[in-house]
Amino acid sequence: MNIITKHLQKILNRNVSYEEQLLKKYGNANNLKKYNLKILFIADTHNCLKNNNETLKYIKAQNNYDCCILLGDHSASDLEEILNIVPANKIYGVLGNHDGWDKYDIYGINNINGKVIEINGVRIAGISGGFKYKDSNDYALYMHEESIEIADRMENADILITHDKAFTEDKHNPAHDGLKGITEYIYKNHIALHIHGHLHEESEQILKNGTKSICLYMAKFMEL
Repeated sequence: MNIITKHLQKILNRNVSYEEQLLKKYGNANNLKKYNLKILFIADTHNCLKNNNETLKYIKAQNNYDCCILLGDHSASDLEEILNIVPANKIYGVLGNHDGWDKYDIYGINNINGKVIEINGVRIAGISGGFKYKDSNDYALYMHEESIEIADRMENADILITHDKAFTEDKHNPAHDGLKGITEYIYKNHIALHIHGHLHEESEQILKNGTKSICLYMAKFMEL
């Protein structure tokens, strides 16, 4: 490829979204299926769980789930409340962008960042944190390139669990535009289902490759 051709290719790539580039490279996601998995998710409690009677009541009411997955941004007080209700051996978690790197280690919680676990025959992958929008190494934050390196090292899975959303387009809001490593993992591994927190809302999005991406907030029991 000569210099002129390379230059023209760069111009063309600027007009193609990150998602479209990955779709062309990897193709569509696998079809969504029934996993026979029951999960209690808890997301973005931000030190308010002890005073949130409604959410605490909801968590206490759940007594039939295979595991509890924390989606990040939980204070020490939140984790203590959760551990008083949920059996520790059922808890797994990804860190949020406001969480220190050792937070789950301190509380004996299984951190699945960069890992793949298997529950009831279903492979679940985890990616912690968000885009590094501030100059600090104390929290679970990554540059896009770092997150892509993590995604490339991870094994394949059926479901992806993250704190942040997938990066789909630059809306000039780096704290909430998502991580490219999440998008890379989804497309490269043809992930059918992605579940995340961070945005403080409950919503669903279908990515260009057909992946269903679900955003959760506070506590949510799901049969997948």
